Amino acid sequence: MKGRKSRGRDLRYQAEAALALGRLGTNKVTPSYRGDNFKRARERTQQFLEEAEKDGRLNVQRNSTVAEIRQDSVTLNGAGGNVDLPNDYVFALIGGESPEEFLRKTGIEIIEKVLAA
Repeated sequence: MKGRKSRGRDLRYQAEAALALGRLGTNKVTPSYRGDNFKRARERTQQFLEEAEKDGRLNVQRNSTVAEIRQDSVTLNGAGGNVDLPNDYVFALIGGESPEEFLRKTGIEIIEKVLAA
């Protein structure tokens, strides 16, 4: 039971981050989501996600996983095969705790940048 609540909370934070990044419509935000719907998210969050997709502020890739991250692109593996997407930044929102230690152990260099508003 505790784990289920935790995953739902993590989904809420991930959804809110994607919505915040796409809020103004100036960023191209493509969340990769393993499931086919957001039924674990709050109803209000689900509505915000649907509106953002309809408005073109989010391009949610459902039933997908990240296959590879390169300096300027990401490969997602989905039901229709692999798709390569250009990227400037990748946000790894994979749980309630920061993944930095895990990423460093797998050989990924963490570079912190100051983003201009």
